Amino acid sequence: NAVNALSGVPAVAMLGDRDYRLAWALCVDEALCVFQKAGIKPAKLKAPIRVLPYILRLPTFAFWAVARSLATMDATLKLSMLQDLERGRRTEVDYINGEVVRLGRTVGVPTPVNERMCALIKATEDAGRGSCM
Repeated sequence: NAVNALSGVPAVAMLGDRDYRLAWALCVDEALCVFQKAGIKPAKLKAPIRVLPYILRLPTFAFWAVARSLATMDATLKLSMLQDLERGRRTEVDYINGEVVRLGRTVGVPTPVNERMCALIKATEDAGRGSCM
């Protein structure tokens, strides 16, 4: 959600950019490490959440082949955090990436990528811009 918000583009366009996918993969990697250390089992999805970072790191053509088999995507979809920024509202970053950071501190797992995502979203909120791009 934070990566989409910072990109300033619909989710499908963001997913078409490997750099954005790599940033998202790093966020998920950290969250999974935190969850494991905290003894939290992620919710079950269509595919195991543990494979998401690997899927996100695929070359774009391979990513789309896998992604299309797992979900249908609306080309205009903007995730809630981006919608909040575009409307000048505070986002839920504290409850998503911020919670990963807080829990990471509690269990002793560093979360530099999620910390940076929080800082960038907060700066964007404070600046009143629709995205940092």
